[in-house]
Amino acid sequence: MSERKGLLSFFNIESIIDNLSGYIEKKIALLKIELKEDLAVAGAKILIMLVLALFMFMIILFLSIGAGVLLNMVLENDYLGFFIVAGFYLLLFVIFGLLHKQLGIEQKLEEIFLKILKNQ
Repeated sequence: MSERKGLLSFFNIESIIDNLSGYIEKKIALLKIELKEDLAVAGAKILIMLVLALFMFMIILFLSIGAGVLLNMVLENDYLGFFIVAGFYLLLFVIFGLLHKQLGIEQKLEEIFLKILKNQ
């Protein structure tokens, strides 16, 4: 038994184990802090994108209403202009729905989002 304690104290294994476990704990804490920082940056970028998307939605909404009113005035009809604008958006929806896989839009969007998240 005393020989074993002698070997442990000779190689100072207990101190090495304590130092190694302390290093691992500090490394884990550092990774947690870095992950929180990365999530905060990504969250801020996503929030800014959402706000910009909301503004773009509002612009498109009011331009569409204006186009509908203008077409109503030109066609001298109360509703036909709005139906034409709605039909235009329906056509865009159908075209996008049919062609999004052929155009590779999903992959391009994934690349854009990964690029944004990596360039924090």
